[in-house]
Amino acid sequence: RSRARIAADTGLPKATVTNLIAELVEGGLVREGEAEREGAIGRPGHVVELDGRSLCGIGAEVNVDYVSVTALNLPGDVVAQRRLAVKVADTPPEEVLGTVAGLVSETVEELRKQGVRTIGVTLAAPGVIDPETGVVSYASNIGWREVSAVDGLRRGLGSAAPEIHLENDAKLGAIAEFVTATTPGVRDLVYLTGTTGVGAGIIASGKLLRG
Repeated sequence: RSRARIAADTGLPKATVTNLIAELVEGGLVREGEAEREGAIGRPGHVVELDGRSLCGIGAEVNVDYVSVTALNLPGDVVAQRRLAVKVADTPPEEVLGTVAGLVSETVEELRKQGVRTIGVTLAAPGVIDPETGVVSYASNIGWREVSAVDGLRRGLGSAAPEIHLENDAKLGAIAEFVTATTPGVRDLVYLTGTTGVGAGIIASGKLLRG
């Protein structure tokens, strides 16, 4: 929508909206598109659109028999993917996390050469996890107990590591289905996984249910 419509919808002064959009354009988050005339008189305004093609988030997954990395830009386009077969239960957790760190590092470097900046990494793991401490408390499918996954991944990536988060894989699946739902008005959703074992993620009233 145009700056004028953004100002009207938010109740912010037009000058404030103009300054904020200028900052977002400079940061590569939005771009100004085609001109749009909203009335019979006056100068047409340019439509402000989500950009974010120069920024990426990376999702890393630890599964029973593989680790993988996927990079998406803000519009949701997949710009890089890597996957490696690993018998996770038979491999020490630190070694697994080192392998994930290697895939992440390769992806970050590939994106950097394309002029794309990585702004964060989220690690998906099965089982009971603590997102506050970054610890996989118990994951029977991969044999992990009290594994400090975020710290291990951060050590593998070094001092230049982007922000890192940890979440249960089924809960992340639920979030992904929720934000890409094509049916309007969806506020409640149950996402089930069953490739190895059974997992579930629940969205209730538009929010991820924990516990």
